[in-house]
Amino acid sequence: MPTPSNIVLRNLTTPPVKGLTSPFIATAPDLRDGTRSTGPNPPEFTLSATSNSITATITQGNGADSYEIRVDSGEAVSGLTVTGLTAEQTYSVQLRGYIGEDAGAWSDPVDQATAAAAQGLIFEESFDGLPDHTSSQPLPQGMLDAGWTNQRHGEVNWSPSNGYPDHHDAYMIKGDDPEQLEGGVGKSYVHYRESYDAGWNNWNADGILTKWFDDQYPEMLVRYWIKFQPGWTSGGQSKIVRFRHLDAGTPDSEIYKFFTDGNTSALFQTQWGVSQYGLRNFLAFRGDPQESNYYQNDPAPIGLPRPLASGDLALNFDNNIRDGIDGVSFTLLDRTTGQVIQPGVTVTHDMVYGAGWNKVELYAKMNSAPGMQDGVGLQWVNDQLCFANNTIAWMGNGSPGGLGWNCVDIGGNAIWRDYPNDQRVEEWYAISRVEVHDSLPTELYNALPEWLK
Repeated sequence: MPTPSNIVLRNLTTPPVKGLTSPFIATAPDLRDGTRSTGPNPPEFTLSATSNSITATITQGNGADSYEIRVDSGEAVSGLTVTGLTAEQTYSVQLRGYIGEDAGAWSDPVDQATAAAAQGLIFEESFDGLPDHTSSQPLPQGMLDAGWTNQRHGEVNWSPSNGYPDHHDAYMIKGDDPEQLEGGVGKSYVHYRESYDAGWNNWNADGILTKWFDDQYPEMLVRYWIKFQPGWTSGGQSKIVRFRHLDAGTPDSEIYKFFTDGNTSALFQTQWGVSQYGLRNFLAFRGDPQESNYYQNDPAPIGLPRPLASGDLALNFDNNIRDGIDGVSFTLLDRTTGQVIQPGVTVTHDMVYGAGWNKVELYAKMNSAPGMQDGVGLQWVNDQLCFANNTIAWMGNGSPGGLGWNCVDIGGNAIWRDYPNDQRVEEWYAISRVEVHDSLPTELYNALPEWLK
């Protein structure tokens, strides 16, 4: 009589199983937990690595619809990336596939070495190895293990967490939409802004993911890759990335308490925004002590392309670069034509950011002593130096001195009201990778004009 296909046969030496009166023969390989596999054959794959992660690319899935990966026979991780590894170390990597809930056998181990850490690299994240997550949920253990420390979920209107299941939380870690993924695979941090008019100067959809470092750094560079939703509306203003000095001993409940009575002093932030003059390069500057220098006025920086307005700059992508940064060539490409943006035109969102991925870098160096106007702020967009100043008193008059950068935030709120509230419109931007350095990488330093070195 044929053996029923849904019975897993065991080895003749296996002790009798309750309910069975005769031994039977094993035909399926072992799983990690000692049971037998009923899923697909092991997948075929290639491997790539960063300094702290290994990622598999499937070349033959053998029918699998999802995967797990593990290194050195350790804990299995859902997906194709394992993070939290040590630079320049060789790991034994295995994969297995699933069909539904049925797991296949582990592949033969393949050795893969992680890359050397980049110069000054103190934190990096590709999001690929993180669990799916939304801002209305507590940070899962997998994200805490990866080094993320805090989050915020506030001022949302169309979120599933307040009764709109067909919309999104303020941010999500997700990999279900290839449009939001660099190369169409992996995962990204995806932030959603909401068009909402409360009748006053309201900012909405305040989703923030935070890395709070144990140490303070005199210099910090944050590099990230960002893409905006195709058809992104050219309206409003959205916070993207910032780093700051967060006061020691700040309780978790006050990590996002800002302004003159808050727990953040020095801060450097990049935002997206437009005005009647086209796309703006919004930058925010804050100083220490926050009680008297929060808006960078004691003393104010010298030689800015435009005056600060409550610590904020709204620059253009034309003469504020061409005329405002001595010794820098203008090479910023028009993403709609592939040619260098010409002077005197109204620069649009599509011209700078286009429909693809963009690399943005933000760097700051603390001033040497309180009140000394020798602090530095730099910003690059797609390898174009777009802002440069070396007269910033991040630690102003009255600061105790000795402060450093110790906190990086991804995301933030937005002010946007282009659509009627009853349409409940939301739009996304995605960040695929983040790097944090404690110094200026050599290639960026070497390209600076002499007056900035």
